[in-house]
Amino acid sequence: MSAAAGSAWLLTRYYRSKSDPEQRRRALINEQGRIIEGFVLDVREGVVVYSWSWRGVDYEASQDLRSLQHLMPATHDIFAGTVSIKFLPRDPSNSIVLSENWSGFRSSPSSIRAHLL
Repeated sequence: MSAAAGSAWLLTRYYRSKSDPEQRRRALINEQGRIIEGFVLDVREGVVVYSWSWRGVDYEASQDLRSLQHLMPATHDIFAGTVSIKFLPRDPSNSIVLSENWSGFRSSPSSIRAHLL
């Protein structure tokens, strides 16, 4: 490997590792995930807790939405009832209800900072 190629590889590796791992996780689930209906159980301090069943197994998970609050629905009633959930079929506990390019909430995107703070 030449010095230039080695330097380029190191720089690429360094900058790739600086990206947000949570954002990469959301992007992966958004691209490869399966959608299923679930229920919002609770929202506190910007963290939504939700549940769903798949293949006879009940799952409960949470997602910190504080970094995505600009994408949250404007109405407060979305925090009760059904929500669409994306999850990875090979690891069903790896799930999201909101990402940069997808929302499982039933309302149009807007700010809801009061609920998230």
